[in-house]
Amino acid sequence: MKKYLSALLAALTLVSSLAIPAFAANADQFWLENGDKLLSQDIFQYGERPFREGLMPVLVGEQWNYIDEQGQVVDLNRGRFMYVFDFFEGLAAVMDKDTMQVGYIDTTGKLVIPCQFSAFDAMGSVYVGYFHDGRATVFASDAFGSVNGAQVAEINKSGVRSNARTWGTDDLTGLYLIGDNGYMPDAVELPVVDNPISKMVVNYTGNGAFDPMGDGSYVFSNGMAYAVQATNNTDQPQYACYALVSYAADKSARGTQVFFFEMDLKPYETKQYGFSSGFGGLTRGDYAFLWVKFDSKQDMESFRSAVPFDQYQGQSEGEDRIVDSGCAGAWMQQNFGV
Repeated sequence: MKKYLSALLAALTLVSSLAIPAFAANADQFWLENGDKLLSQDIFQYGERPFREGLMPVLVGEQWNYIDEQGQVVDLNRGRFMYVFDFFEGLAAVMDKDTMQVGYIDTTGKLVIPCQFSAFDAMGSVYVGYFHDGRATVFASDAFGSVNGAQVAEINKSGVRSNARTWGTDDLTGLYLIGDNGYMPDAVELPVVDNPISKMVVNYTGNGAFDPMGDGSYVFSNGMAYAVQATNNTDQPQYACYALVSYAADKSARGTQVFFFEMDLKPYETKQYGFSSGFGGLTRGDYAFLWVKFDSKQDMESFRSAVPFDQYQGQSEGEDRIVDSGCAGAWMQQNFGV
């Protein structure tokens, strides 16, 4: 117990690193290894565009399109669009080359939500909404230079609008937008407890909690699926055990959860670790996070056994994650001072 308490205290003095879009580190390594070859084929990187759902937006000559993780062009544009954007939850925003209106395609290139919405243009960068927890922001009319006063709404995956309103600030956070250069104002970067493992980012991956990474790995049988990205930024292999504690941003006991990770990374390797939350909204700003680093797997298991998990959430053995709301507040205060 005493051995891992030092790790808990260290979690209270976290320092945040620069926010980057989730999965950007994978793209850095890809371009380092393949950039010269792709440039010779007239394929260009623009901004920090990561692979999401196996595809990356690139410029092929003078046309936006996609490449896969093998560097092969996947022609989902088919001459239709001025811009194509990253995939989120199976859909990507596109802008019609004739009407300049925004719609959404699936990973086969089918236009599933017709091009009927507008975009936000700021300092030469075009912003559109990406799907986040099943919804995306859309603009009722073009907004140039300032988003303050723009008419915005939300759509579901059928294109049905809701929550129409006037956006009353130039702050882009809360709209869940992505720019043509890949910049995401709402990208969530978690504090890092130490080097050498860094850039631990939480990304929403959908409702498929059984297989959040799409690789057949079992996580939980229910809940919202997420992934943590971790990067080894050294030339030595790194193994470390962590707990991620999420709790309501208003410091209430509601929705306190603990997730555990064994991270085993080769030099300069980036990996994604799937997990499932019993509550939605982890990447919406509704929850705050604490990272706990353990000296060993044994210390992590000792800590795990002491967490007062809720025994009445219908969870089977090995699926503990939700802290009993009746004692979560006292447990957080005792261990973390919050």
